[in-house]
Amino acid sequence: MNKRTALVLSLWSACTLSMIVGCAILRQVSHEERPVELGEAWAKEYLTEFEAGKLTEYMPPSGYVPDAETAISIALAVWKPIYGVKQIEREAPYFAYLVDGYWVATGSLPEGWLGGTAKAIIRRSTGEVVHVIHYK
Repeated sequence: MNKRTALVLSLWSACTLSMIVGCAILRQVSHEERPVELGEAWAKEYLTEFEAGKLTEYMPPSGYVPDAETAISIALAVWKPIYGVKQIEREAPYFAYLVDGYWVATGSLPEGWLGGTAKAIIRRSTGEVVHVIHYK
C-alpha cells in the first residue's frame, strides 16, 4: 500500500468515526429534547392499580413535606390560582410553622398595614392541604 492510499484510508476512517459519534450524540440529544408523554390511558390504569392496592409507596421518615420551604411551595401552588399571583406576591415573605404534624403557612404584610393574608394548613406526612383561607 502506498502512502497516498494509506492517507486516503486514514481520512476515510476518521470521517466515518466522526459521523458515527456525531449521529450517536444527535440521537441522544434528540431523545432528551422530546420526552414521551404517557397519556391519559396510562394515568387511568395507574390510578386503577393504586386504588386496587397493587402499588407500593415510599414514605420518607419526615413525611412528604419535610421542611418549611416545601410547605411554602405547596401553599403558593394552591394560593396563586385561587387569589391571584399579584395578590399572593404582595404577601411575601411567607412563613410556615410545624405544629403537631401540620405545617401552618402564612403570607405577611408590612408592619402597620391593615388586612389579612393567605393561610394554609398542610399535613406533614402526606402533603394534603386540609385548610385554605384568605383573611381581609
